[in-house]
Amino acid sequence: MAKGGLVHDFLLDLRGAERVYAQRCAIFRYAWNDRERTLSQRRDPITRAMLRGLFRRWRQWDYIAARRTDRCIANSQVTQERLRAYFERDSRIFHPLVDTARFAPGRAGNHYATVAELMPRKQIGVAIAAFNALGLPLVIVGDGPAARSLRREAGPTITFAGRVSDHQVTQVLSSSRALVLTPEEEFGIAAVESQAAGRPVIARRGGGALETVIDGVTVCFWSGGPDELAAAVQGFDDRAVDPQSCLRNAAPFDVQSVRAGILDEIAAADGGLQDGTDPARPLGATRMMAVAAQGTRR
Repeated sequence: MAKGGLVHDFLLDLRGAERVYAQRCAIFRYAWNDRERTLSQRRDPITRAMLRGLFRRWRQWDYIAARRTDRCIANSQVTQERLRAYFERDSRIFHPLVDTARFAPGRAGNHYATVAELMPRKQIGVAIAAFNALGLPLVIVGDGPAARSLRREAGPTITFAGRVSDHQVTQVLSSSRALVLTPEEEFGIAAVESQAAGRPVIARRGGGALETVIDGVTVCFWSGGPDELAAAVQGFDDRAVDPQSCLRNAAPFDVQSVRAGILDEIAAADGGLQDGTDPARPLGATRMMAVAAQGTRR
């Protein structure tokens, strides 16, 4: 949260502020924790060198910007650890706002579901390969740059729903046997939404999923590739999962529960500005980074 009108903008539209935060993370993820993987995917040495330089400038700018904020908040323990490692900043955790009230348990059908942007890092191809081998129905909700290639990989039991309304998402999830999560997310809103619909999750072990689901109660964890995912699906009895357990675990992530904590944090930050304190005085390292950033612009 920075000084000035941004605090008031954030108060006016919490959900809008959350979307801006998510977009920023999506961009800078490639400069920080996904840097090496992203560079390794570029075969052209010239492109790789240019991208490496761009990432360096992004990281310099991002570090300086992070040091100028009054307080930091994180959407998960994973993000909290990254803020500490990359920016030397402590933070409080406030999970993303999830509108759990729009979900309700329904009659489970035969299909499994996945809800995600169709881009390479989401690893939707792992789910497609697994369900091609299993011959089980999988409904993929979402769209993105990898959609065309994923459609070519999909067998007859895979359905692409594309971008659909919130109401259609609730229907797909509440009637699914389970939600399938292939990436390791910082938080993973879809896992909370699935539980709010009374349905369990089959999730890659790691990341935010460790905070949003209960092992052996609302989730079946797996690790590896398509073969391991297929084995997890085959070995998971979704009928043994109590929908009420899913609902109870999703409740703390509801909009109203999270909103109150965020408003308290904003009020505390605003109070610090009023009494003249400055909890984010730049360190010597920050000034050094500022000089380095200026050098890259020459």
